[in-house]
Amino acid sequence: MRLDARVSPPDKPPAWHLSPRWRTGLMLCTWLALVLLWQSPVAVPIKVLTVFFHELGHACAAWVTGGVVHAVAVGADGAGLTLTQGGNPAVILNGGYLGSLLGGMLLLRLLKFHGGGQLAAALLGCTLVLISLLFFAQSPLGYGIVLVVAVLMLGLAARSPEGLADWVVRLVGWLCTFYAVIDLFDDVFINTPDVRTDAEALAALTQVPAPLWGASWVAIGAAFTWTNRRWLV
Repeated sequence: MRLDARVSPPDKPPAWHLSPRWRTGLMLCTWLALVLLWQSPVAVPIKVLTVFFHELGHACAAWVTGGVVHAVAVGADGAGLTLTQGGNPAVILNGGYLGSLLGGMLLLRLLKFHGGGQLAAALLGCTLVLISLLFFAQSPLGYGIVLVVAVLMLGLAARSPEGLADWVVRLVGWLCTFYAVIDLFDDVFINTPDVRTDAEALAALTQVPAPLWGASWVAIGAAFTWTNRRWLV
């Protein structure tokens, strides 16, 4: 009896496949470019998306502490507002930045599963649509941008190569995770007239200076990111 030994060909890497080192380098370059262009029109869609997650963090904190969410608004200029009733004010005010951090980490964690890019894009798209339809108010331009991003995410989930969906979701996850660092100077250290920030509201509520709240968000974000650094790549 003759037996033919056959060796299976190596698996072909999927489209858009990059090694963790190249993926990390590309993500860092993209993230740094967005930081440098944060005040330009180029960054408006991603800025609106990260602000949306910030406001969603406030909403989730209100729900968790027994409050009610009446409206969520995001402007094309990066301003956001969540109207709530009841709940714990200190937890709700902290929920914006910390909610962005946890939401970003959740997206990055989903990428560790097979097909996680499409799964995370679908989850993100459905969340954007659901929250927008139920609670969104004011700022038609911001509302429109959020819905366009939602459609793009659902399109990535349905039609794109897994690697492309992975890269886009990873970018969103990174930006949500590092949102406190990006927005800290605008919200805490740059005095913008007629703008009441979360840090200022917490300072009025607790008598702890606003810069200390900002610094605490950065410290928590840095510690949480370092602890879960394996999820970033």
